[in-house]
Amino acid sequence: IVAALPKSAVWIDLSTNNLECERRVRAAAEARGIDFLDAPVSGGIEGAAAGTLMIMVGGDAQVFARCTPVLDKLGNRVMHLGPHGAGYVAKIAQVVLCYLNSVALSEALMLGVKGGVPADTMLGIIQGSTGASYVANRYGPAILDGSYDPGFALGLAHKDMALTLELAGSVGATLPMCEQVEAIYKEAVDKYGFDQNHLMAVKLLEEQNGTFLRSI
Repeated sequence: IVAALPKSAVWIDLSTNNLECERRVRAAAEARGIDFLDAPVSGGIEGAAAGTLMIMVGGDAQVFARCTPVLDKLGNRVMHLGPHGAGYVAKIAQVVLCYLNSVALSEALMLGVKGGVPADTMLGIIQGSTGASYVANRYGPAILDGSYDPGFALGLAHKDMALTLELAGSVGATLPMCEQVEAIYKEAVDKYGFDQNHLMAVKLLEEQNGTFLRSI
């Protein structure tokens, strides 16, 4: 890709990646006079279709200013966070909450169900209490009825968790919950396959408890 770009072009990387990859790609781009921005996104396939993504950008401020008109077409929350790599760090740090919350939600539902509270009732309680979250509202119904959105793969969820632990190691952060959840997603990928929906991690908990939250 770098070889095909003209000098003075800008490579805007919207992927979720690690800092070492950012350094390698940026070095290759800059060697050819090409600027680089790391600009991972959040908002899912719905946000991409609607142009309402959050875009977290790291890189030179002047290059960012040049690219703002393009980025504004992709998202409605475009933030310049600092130097190269800042976008990757912010994306990884925020997306990990989705997976931690998904596992925590499934465990809370399982505890209620095993204690005699119907799953749909338990979900409603969670959604209306201090445990309410985007994950409970967005994915809770899918967990209960099995209508798993195929838009995001289980293997990609595990990739994000692995990137979290890699980033934690590079910055000297100890994240015990992330370590446990990464192991859960790894086991789910090994058992069910890379391309299954990321909520299939819930199935591990169902099998461990001999109790299904899903209707199928």
